[in-house]
Amino acid sequence: MNALLYVSGKVYWLLWPVFFLLLRRTERTRILVIHENTALVVKTWFSDGKWTLPGGGIHRGESVREATARELYEEVGITLDRTILKTHGKVDYKKRGISTRLVRFSARLPERPQISRQWYEITHAEWVALSTLHHGNTDASVLEHIEAWQATP
Repeated sequence: MNALLYVSGKVYWLLWPVFFLLLRRTERTRILVIHENTALVVKTWFSDGKWTLPGGGIHRGESVREATARELYEEVGITLDRTILKTHGKVDYKKRGISTRLVRFSARLPERPQISRQWYEITHAEWVALSTLHHGNTDASVLEHIEAWQATP
């Protein structure tokens, strides 16, 4: 697995100019999925090895809620009723020179669904205790998202 992460890191930097052109100044979704005291977090092959949240781009003609549900299904195989999504606003996010606007949602699930990880984008997907997420292992945008969720009644 370490070799795969090493190679994927190299691929990321080779493709960085493409990411820069395609992703900059776009609006993207992120969803915090909660079951009891755990959150569904992922790592992607093009990330820095820290936990992040499922989510992604919004297709033309697609609502933000539709995009959020679609990305969750594509990345981890979880089907979600869009009506249970709670919104936590939009935030501007910049990382490695790429600026995007994240539209943040959350969903609390009564049962913990099985994860079916998308192999070509997601390297890890796990239910992780909220108390174990910190700046050393989690992207700052995720921690800010969790704070926004906790502040919502």
